[in-house]
Amino acid sequence: MLGAVCLGPPPTSVLALSSDNYRLVPVFDPSPKFAVIPRLTLTFSTPLLIEPLDRLSSHLGQRGEPSARMFACREDMNSGLGGGGGNKLRKLEYVLADAVAQTPRPEYLVTEGGIQSNHVRQVAAAAAKLNFNSVLVINDLVPDRSHGSDPHLSRSYNEQGNVHLTELMSAAREEHPGVKAKELLDTKRGYWIPSGASTHPLGGLGYAKWAFELVEREREMGVFFDSIVLSVMSGSTLGGMVAGFALVDELQKRAGGLPRERRLIGVAAGPKRREDFVKLVSEIAETTGRRIGLEKHSFTGNAFEIDLRWHGDAYGRLDDRTRKYIKLAASTEGLVVDPVYSGKALTGVCRMVEEGELRGNVLFVHTGGVLSLSAYPDMR
Repeated sequence: MLGAVCLGPPPTSVLALSSDNYRLVPVFDPSPKFAVIPRLTLTFSTPLLIEPLDRLSSHLGQRGEPSARMFACREDMNSGLGGGGGNKLRKLEYVLADAVAQTPRPEYLVTEGGIQSNHVRQVAAAAAKLNFNSVLVINDLVPDRSHGSDPHLSRSYNEQGNVHLTELMSAAREEHPGVKAKELLDTKRGYWIPSGASTHPLGGLGYAKWAFELVEREREMGVFFDSIVLSVMSGSTLGGMVAGFALVDELQKRAGGLPRERRLIGVAAGPKRREDFVKLVSEIAETTGRRIGLEKHSFTGNAFEIDLRWHGDAYGRLDDRTRKYIKLAASTEGLVVDPVYSGKALTGVCRMVEEGELRGNVLFVHTGGVLSLSAYPDMR
């Protein structure tokens, strides 16, 4: 049972945009179901940070004429916790509200992730902030880096970036399968957060709320994002968005508005079957949807797209194509991304704009990860 903790602003006000005359229709949620879900505040209480990427758009367009106007949503800057923000913190706002409401209160937050996991860094940071200890169960997901032929690269990967930061925050790291973690969970002294917080029952709520915030930012900016592109692996960032936008659309229809269609595109950060991604994201969207008031809504792969073309054949691999577009964004916009998640999504969105697959206003969601760059010293 969730206890009353610290509520964020309720997602009660959105604006419907008709497709023909951009008529704004105020919408108010008659149901408090979403608004009353307990949430801790781990991110800045500011509007979403969205910047245009006009130089990059022009560079990718034909003869300097962009076929799409690109923007970046800077989720990498949504908090100061742990040296920088990231998408996992939005998820943890709801997950950790549940953790602090447990009786008795757990002593430890227990989670898992790769050696350079952004998720484990953000859990460690939130644990420090909220007076928990943390135990991080580490899986070696990128053996080419951690035990590669170049000792300099291996040492950087195993010691720098998020490894350095989690140790600085006094998190305990142990290799999989995690003997101490199992003991803490068996004795109820630990609170379990799955990888990416994604399959936690509350893991999709953060980005369902983000959908409402984005619609408000669109109103303020006078723009509609025809396509939203982000990386996908554990699924709840995309799954939460799918549920959130479904609720936005439902509320708009109730108020007499005409919701516009938009594309939600998840760029795979690693090799996985399309049907597995679709099943994962759909299940998260349905779990989230039920919690926010979409009782009978069924989600399918038609509500979102999975793009498998840009992961470089391995999770965490810095391939030449990803390197090219990371360098391009940095040199044209001063926009820095990591090669694991946002770098793969950036590669996908750039190539799709170049090929004319995306048109109109395109929002690239920078989910964080820059702090792992020191673990990739060959990314220059």
